[in-house]
Amino acid sequence: MMKTIIFFAVVLLVFVIAAVFAVYYFAREPITSLPHQTEKADQELKLSDENKTVYIFDEARGNIASPSGDSIRFFMVQAVGSIPTGKHILTQKKEGSAKVARAKIKDLMITVISNKTAIELQNPLVREEMRSHFRIEFNRITREEYSRANPKTDPEDLLLATYIEDLYFRTYNVQ
Repeated sequence: MMKTIIFFAVVLLVFVIAAVFAVYYFAREPITSLPHQTEKADQELKLSDENKTVYIFDEARGNIASPSGDSIRFFMVQAVGSIPTGKHILTQKKEGSAKVARAKIKDLMITVISNKTAIELQNPLVREEMRSHFRIEFNRITREEYSRANPKTDPEDLLLATYIEDLYFRTYNVQ
């Protein structure tokens, strides 16, 4: 009888440890929020393919009043994509047009977030609609700014300027 109780206690302990590891694994932050990432900073990470750069754009942080007026929404939006190295306006930090592109994208992020209520932002279909809208507008803005900065660029190059692979919308409501 005692051996059976000890056996069940050991099995229970193993299950508890496995559950803790599972919760830790699934609850951790995605790889895009790196510990050494600074606020309002662009970060580039090299991929295994040397012709592309992973670009993390997370300047859109702040707080806005909820459209329903019942809370204040704190938000952060991250755009994660792969970009051909040297061919993208956002990687050219020394030029003034890169600042214009980042300002337009930040405005786009704030507009997309502020037009939705807190309940809508929790709906997966609404979030996917926001992602697709943002991808289209992000590509439009970057192509416009890139062609303005490089008027002699072949239009075929501009079509390959940006590939937004994922967007992360994080919003926090405070009553």
